Amino acid sequence: MVLWVCPFTYGDLIVKTAMAREGFAVTHLSAGSRGFSPNACHPWVPTRFGLRYLSRLRTAVEDRYLHDRVAMPRDGSLGYIRQLDRLLRAKGILSIRAGKHGHRTMDIPFMSGTVTLATGAPSLAIATGAALLPVFVIRRGPGRFEVVFEPPMKPAENTDPRTATEDLMRRYAQQLESYVLRFPFMWSGWYSMRFPDGKK
Repeated sequence: MVLWVCPFTYGDLIVKTAMAREGFAVTHLSAGSRGFSPNACHPWVPTRFGLRYLSRLRTAVEDRYLHDRVAMPRDGSLGYIRQLDRLLRAKGILSIRAGKHGHRTMDIPFMSGTVTLATGAPSLAIATGAALLPVFVIRRGPGRFEVVFEPPMKPAENTDPRTATEDLMRRYAQQLESYVLRFPFMWSGWYSMRFPDGKK
């Protein structure tokens, strides 16, 4: 099973916490380029200091609720994909944050502009036959969150993997847009949007 976690504020930690409390062993795929950002409204800056020290402050908290964490190598090597393939074929659970870090990305129409998302989650689901579940976290009040698991997204029939992946990406972007319009204060991806004039 692949959990395609929406980049909503609090989402990274809350989904892992909720799954662990229900007794599920989750492996998380981390972007190897992640460094440090002062808040969720700015891009992460992959400085050596941030990667070595500051990121550990965040991952140490999340790791309490994870079975394992797999990081994408900064050198671009793809050996980790075999590990994820084995996990999913063994009916394991993998969480992936919907974002732009990955070996292949797509610019997808989103509201009045475009958003860039990596294709890893749907690609892995299609390759392994794993269920692909979009996951959203909504803050309902101080210390109160709702974790929403949308129905599994199924690839289009009689299409090649690349076309099926691109179709899932567009459908996910439409679903994401509906959540962002309802909960704009939750989405941490405003800074990454692009508009027709080329501005962010």
